[in-house]
Amino acid sequence: AIFILKISRVLVMTNKIGLLFSHMHVREHEQYKFDILDYCINYYKNLDNDFFYVISGHGIDVPTTIKQKINALYWEPLIDSNEIGRGHPKFCINGYNLLARNNVDFSIKLRASDMVLNIDEVISNRQDSKMILSEQTSFDKKMIGDLFMAGPTGLVRLFLDGVSMGLFKEWSL
Repeated sequence: AIFILKISRVLVMTNKIGLLFSHMHVREHEQYKFDILDYCINYYKNLDNDFFYVISGHGIDVPTTIKQKINALYWEPLIDSNEIGRGHPKFCINGYNLLARNNVDFSIKLRASDMVLNIDEVISNRQDSKMILSEQTSFDKKMIGDLFMAGPTGLVRLFLDGVSMGLFKEWSL
């Protein structure tokens, strides 16, 4: 039964590429962050890659003009200060859950204020079934830099779940 379940799960997946904008928390006096996010979304929309857009974060409500440009949103109205400065793992995992529920097989997670100028190179490696971990990853400090991640959605999600549950006890986000 497990074998059949895995096969059927693979058959459901599509060639969708997800963009997860994370590490976003907006206080009342920080509404300029939405201008930056909007600029980044427009940058990716101009690339004509038909991405599946997800935003994950917390704070004041996301403007309707931005909500109309994305496919899914995980947003909490209260800022969770426990998530700030440690990678926002709860929000990243919830963003990946939205990607998985929408059958996005490959995803790129980046800060809501980032633009990847060579995103086509990242996308071209999606058949390798490998994860790309970048920006602040340190093997010496055993720290996963989650500011930029790319790879098969299910694999990255399982990895983040494992780290957050302490399965890799010596590693942290």
